[in-house]
Formats: sequence, C-alpha cells, structure tokens
Amino acid sequence: MSFAAIALTWQVALNLSLLPITSQSEIPSGVDGRAIATADMVAAILSYSHWEREPQTIRLCVTGTSPQSSWIASRPLRDGRAMVVTRAAPTAASASACNAVYIGQMAAPDRARLINRLGNDVLTITDVDPGCEYGAAICLRTTAQGMIFDLNLDSVARSRVRIDPRVLGLGRRGGDAR
Repeated sequence: MSFAAIALTWQVALNLSLLPITSQSEIPSGVDGRAIATADMVAAILSYSHWEREPQTIRLCVTGTSPQSSWIASRPLRDGRAMVVTRAAPTAASASACNAVYIGQMAAPDRARLINRLGNDVLTITDVDPGCEYGAAICLRTTAQGMIFDLNLDSVARSRVRIDPRVLGLGRRGGDAR
C-alpha cells in the first residue's frame, strides 16, 4: 500500500478566476498555459506560508527538470514580500539556501532523498508526484477542471513551515482567501 493511500491528504481546487491572467478555473490556453497556472498557484501558496524566522524575501530554489517552472519568477506574492527564484542542482538545494524548493522531474529515489535532506525548515512543492508519495508537502496536479494540489498532511505537520488555513480557501472562495 502506498504512502498516499495511507496518509490523509487534502485536495484543494484552485479557482483561478481572480488571478490576473486567467478566467474561471481553466488553465490559460496557449503554449505556456500550464506554466502560468503553476506559477500562480506557487505564488499563492508561498504567500500563505510562514516560517519560524519570517524572511523578508522568499528564496525559492527550482531543482530538477520542470517546464512548468518557467513563469514562477514573474509572479508577485500576494502578501507583498519579494521572491527570488534560482535554479539549483538537487545537491545544492539546502535549508540555508532556500525557504522553499520547487521539485521538477528527477528519479524518484533522488526526489525522496532531496526531500529528506531538506528537513523541516523548507517548504517542498512538486508537480511530478501527484500522489504525494515521496514526502513533498504540496503536490500540484492538472485536471480537466484546472490546477489542484494535494497537501501531504504528514509532511505539513512535521514541518516548521506553517501553511495558513486560508490556503484551503483558495478553491472555496474563488481564489480569494482573505
């Protein structure tokens, strides 16, 4: 039985209707539609995340291969903080270099080792583990209805990064979780 089958996860649909470049819950059309929806989702999640030592600038490291990560640096955070996005080799991503890590495609054992090595001080987000089986806190997925994510409650509970409960309202209130 997989970890995802055992662990309790929340699926939250993000209605993209209030984000500036989309309408309703659809992923924008065009070549970069999925990347734009992913970037908006990541920016919204980071806006509702809080670290023990709250950074003025969120340092997001992107590791692995992910065509969806191309727009992330261009998206503003909803809470007004700045975000710096850097590419990092899986071995270079660390709690001292990154507040959050966006994990793209890499071998499953390497992904699991990376997540374990990062520890509890780094928020982990991925778009290549739809079942949240390898320990990332947030796992993005694309469906016919749009972009959704699973929260790995075990990882979130062990983390020192707190996800504000308003993140759950992103889907329920049309993208406005104030």
